[in-house]
Amino acid sequence: KRMKDIGGAATCSQLSEKYGEKMGFYLSNGPSAADRIAKVSGCPLMPGRSESNKNRLWPVLFVGKDAPKEVSGSYIWKLRTELSEALDEVDLSRIPLYAEHPVENPVAEDESTQEFAGDGYDEEGVPKAALAKELVLEVLAGGDVLSNKEILGRIADGGRISDDALDVMDKRRPRYETRVRWAIEQLYKKDGFIDKVETGMYVINARGIARCREIGLIETVEEIAPYGKDDFLREVYMREADMKTLVSQLKRKMNVILQGAPGTGKTYAAKRLAYLMMGKRDDSRVKVVQFHQSTAYDDFVCGYRPVEGGGYEPRAGVFVQFCRKAASDPGRDYFFIIDEINRANISKVFGELLMLIEKDHREDKVTLALNNEKFGVPSNVYIIGMMNTADRGLALIDYALRRRFAFFEMKPALENPAFRAAVEEAGDSRLIALVDAVVDLNDTIAADPALGRGFRIGHSYFCDDGSEDDVAQASIRFEIAPLLEEYWFDDPDRAETEIRRLEDAVRESDEQ
Repeated sequence: KRMKDIGGAATCSQLSEKYGEKMGFYLSNGPSAADRIAKVSGCPLMPGRSESNKNRLWPVLFVGKDAPKEVSGSYIWKLRTELSEALDEVDLSRIPLYAEHPVENPVAEDESTQEFAGDGYDEEGVPKAALAKELVLEVLAGGDVLSNKEILGRIADGGRISDDALDVMDKRRPRYETRVRWAIEQLYKKDGFIDKVETGMYVINARGIARCREIGLIETVEEIAPYGKDDFLREVYMREADMKTLVSQLKRKMNVILQGAPGTGKTYAAKRLAYLMMGKRDDSRVKVVQFHQSTAYDDFVCGYRPVEGGGYEPRAGVFVQFCRKAASDPGRDYFFIIDEINRANISKVFGELLMLIEKDHREDKVTLALNNEKFGVPSNVYIIGMMNTADRGLALIDYALRRRFAFFEMKPALENPAFRAAVEEAGDSRLIALVDAVVDLNDTIAADPALGRGFRIGHSYFCDDGSEDDVAQASIRFEIAPLLEEYWFDDPDRAETEIRRLEDAVRESDEQ
């Protein structure tokens, strides 16, 4: 009666939304009715495609097809013409059109669907309702924004479903897909553990994370540690005035590039800048990627990826996924960190998003070229890039990108009071002498017309973990000397002279 009323064709989701009951009510009672009709009428059953699936029941009542993306649900069922015509001659008045008392969990209540309930696998190796929901939560617990198909694939790749249950020539695959899609709808509409960020794309939310911890999918962790300016200044070796400038520029532009010579702590500082802005060490809201010469639009925004059974389909790239995750949590800031941002062809990697990352265009929408979906960069996403100024092989930064970013120079902190205190606390006179010598060397490098400020040596070369007995000598031999030889590759005598000065400074500290 409900199928007739809705127009003769609908998905289980559409029936559930309009008339009540849960999807399991329709998924189970359709085949059950078909089974009874087949036994009474002698209606021949459609043969299955394997020995374990000799007969299929649902085609007794319906024909069907996959639902388009814009339709709620995954499969459209249509009453057979003969059945629809026969129902016109039947008095259906005694059958309620709408569920008077919606069943909280009809999948478990209806005796005919007991095999669909429970917390394990059915006789065919397909997860029952409770387990299906748990598997979906487990996949989404990583925080990625995923489509139905991606969730199905990750559950399968995780080894939670037997090979037999995933055999494309067997009835188990549609059964498995139906079960998981049902679980997704339940987690989204009924339980509220996941959010739909765009058509067919889901991400776990705070309630879902709490549920994962409750059932042991995610270990319960201690409260995320707070992070303030004192923590930043202690760890990053930056003057407070510079820290305030950096924070204000990131807030002003929403995009900043930390540029500087090797060893100035750009990557280390970027994560701590994110912590400072958030006020806590929350890595769940920070994503770090590294660009290289092969980084492409397909990786970053959207590209074609192979799918099960052959063929390709467009999939969201790492930046689009991160933005969708941030969009589902508008009350908190998110930070996307790009190491070596100038190693890739920026215009090609960002594509149409080059406009959207600009502060004035946040929340504007463009249509992604590959999948025709509307997309915008949310206003709670900050972008932090790092750029090495001492690599001669890197191209100059694109002017279009330069206009959208604030550029902040990361200077060597060799004379920073906190850094000097840390070096002196180590009690190594050789290391102290080397640091003093490198301060003078940096003045020489900055004054060289062929080099300049961007080639100075940073303090990270001296932040050793204590595993090396002679930190000073190891730093000179294996790190600084090769760097100077590269700087003065056309003047090896000059490089040798500067290396000898460093070694002499360390040697003299021993004699004193």
